[in-house]
Amino acid sequence: MRLANEHQSEYPSLAAAAAAVAKQLGFGKETVCRCVIQDQLDAGTRDGATTQESEEINS
Repeated sequence: MRLANEHQSEYPSLAAAAAAVAKQLGFGKETVCRCVIQDQLDAGTRDGATTQESEEINS
């Protein structure tokens, strides 16, 4: 997540940054993209439900 967030400005989109990081680490690009988005939600830099809010809603 940190790699994708730190290098996102070097790519035309979050998906492109996630794809590059995923390739380096051997993960699927969708997995990395979802993790980065959730990290941004949890940090408050993206609008949406945080992990804690989602857990409260689903319990």
